[in-house]
Amino acid sequence: MKHWMLHCSEVSEKVSAHMDTPLPFRERLKVHIHLLMCKYCLRFYRQLRLIRQYCKMDELPKTDSNTTLSPHAKEKIKAILRQYRDK
Repeated sequence: MKHWMLHCSEVSEKVSAHMDTPLPFRERLKVHIHLLMCKYCLRFYRQLRLIRQYCKMDELPKTDSNTTLSPHAKEKIKAILRQYRDK
């Protein structure tokens, strides 16, 4: 029989997954109980929420739709992306 209390590693996985898809009630309850008792996992959960909130913020400056990168800049970006791909 599996123990009802989740380990921190399980909670971090479930919290991460829960950001994208809802957890079943029983799993949510287990995570919630763990978060009530574990300040480290609670901190991790809050950090994930904060990061997600910041990612949703629309702080990019509005630019003219006709603005494009120079051919030199495009090539430089492609070269950097190739380096990361080949690692």
